Amino acid sequence: SAIGRVTTLSSSSSARSSVSPLAAFAAAGLAGATIAGGTCYLEEPKKKKKSWPHKRPTQKYDAPRKVPIPTHPDYADPPPRSDLPTITLDELSEHNDEDDMWFSFRGAVYDLSFFKYGHPGGTPRLLMAAGQDLEPYWEVYRQHFRGHIIQWMEKYRVAN
Repeated sequence: SAIGRVTTLSSSSSARSSVSPLAAFAAAGLAGATIAGGTCYLEEPKKKKKSWPHKRPTQKYDAPRKVPIPTHPDYADPPPRSDLPTITLDELSEHNDEDDMWFSFRGAVYDLSFFKYGHPGGTPRLLMAAGQDLEPYWEVYRQHFRGHIIQWMEKYRVAN
């Protein structure tokens, strides 16, 4: 109904809702109830109907422009090292277990076996790429392209 549920209470009858008769009479003036002939009529407040669809607030600022991420930034290229031996992909693929993890990245080969407990992704993430090229994995996990990572890895470079 338009007014909502009406609870009828009287001083001689028991409450027909969860409100005691004394509490209903006391709250009658505050709740907008009507008292007539010893009977208190309490009206429950009307519930607001939600309008759908909700309107989105207008945006104050323009959306930030998209900045293209370079696929192969120069700062992530390892420096050339003629002082190190050159190994084949078959030799690299032999270093793929937990105690012997080698990785290649853009022509450089790194021994990161010690890093199995230090990698934020854990040992399983390192084992996924052990004995292989890191490039396809780093295309997914792009945070590795930050410049300091290649500089750090360069200390552990063992071959080309």
